Amino acid sequence: ADNVKLTETEKFSQEFFTTVATLTQGGSLDQDTIDQVGASLAENIQNSAQRKIYVAKNIKITTDESKASIQAYGIKLKDLLKKYPLNVDIGTIIEQSLTEDGDIDTSMFKKLDPAINQLNGITKEMLSASTPQSLSTLHLEVINGFEKLSENLTDIKLIDSDTIVAFSAMSQYMDNMTKAQESLNNLISAVNQRLKD
Repeated sequence: ADNVKLTETEKFSQEFFTTVATLTQGGSLDQDTIDQVGASLAENIQNSAQRKIYVAKNIKITTDESKASIQAYGIKLKDLLKKYPLNVDIGTIIEQSLTEDGDIDTSMFKKLDPAINQLNGITKEMLSASTPQSLSTLHLEVINGFEKLSENLTDIKLIDSDTIVAFSAMSQYMDNMTKAQESLNNLISAVNQRLKD
């Protein structure tokens, strides 16, 4: 029905089966076509877009570029990382969710909640932190990196209801974690450099 909201998995399934039926009826379903459909599935899984992207108007930017301002920002960042330690081992949780018979024990994904809460906490507090303009671009990269990780973990929990979204999140998580860590390292380095100058 038109008023029913479909999950990404349901949308993909409809498109997939419509394509296969059309190709079968037309006599065009050969190995190359099957390979192309498979490649399309893999691309669909790997390329989900971030739902919430923060921009400069979402953060508090100050024109105060004094050493004291940079130092206060650095202390705030350090305190945030202590307050919200990102120490949940996502890989282990995913491994533990796999049962001996090849199924997935989705109850294990409740263990992702602390990491989601930590990421959301960091994001919320970074949005309200007074940020020197010279650090605002790096600041936004960190916020968006943490937002993407939070979305990934939230999507992984959809394994029962929206499989494609969950697998997409699983396939992206490690790459997004690396990018978020690089963004954070770049921000910390920039703060340290500004304090040396």
